[in-house]
Amino acid sequence: MGIQQLLEEIYTIVSEIMPETANSLQTGLSRDAIKAIIEPLPFDLPEDFYKLYEWRNGSNTFEDNFFPYHTFLPLENSVNSYFELREGEFAKWINWPPNWFPFLKFDAKLYLFLDVERNTIREYFAELGTKSTRLMFDNLRDMLSYY
Repeated sequence: MGIQQLLEEIYTIVSEIMPETANSLQTGLSRDAIKAIIEPLPFDLPEDFYKLYEWRNGSNTFEDNFFPYHTFLPLENSVNSYFELREGEFAKWINWPPNWFPFLKFDAKLYLFLDVERNTIREYFAELGTKSTRLMFDNLRDMLSYY
């Protein structure tokens, strides 16, 4: 099953049980818009992530979680979060690798990110003095199939 078909199936279910959450999703982006937004990144996104952001560009609110317990970040927010984690106030403490792309956020301490090098979805959790990562899904398609 293709990425867009999986997304539409999830969207149909979410629309029925949480219409406000489904309505919080922003219109998808064109491929050219995606390329322009990610241009500052030191990597390109896998094709499945282009399809994800062509389908919808994240949520316009942090209260509604299309993916369970996580906010689907708009692409610009994901890119900004990437640079914040790499170069911001906590960058030395966090030591965010250059090939990690955050796209789902639980709170300031927990992200789901794409490990671009391995094309896997991992979880990153950080609290003062501790941080951990763990493999969550082999790729975006597996994550969508899980939901």
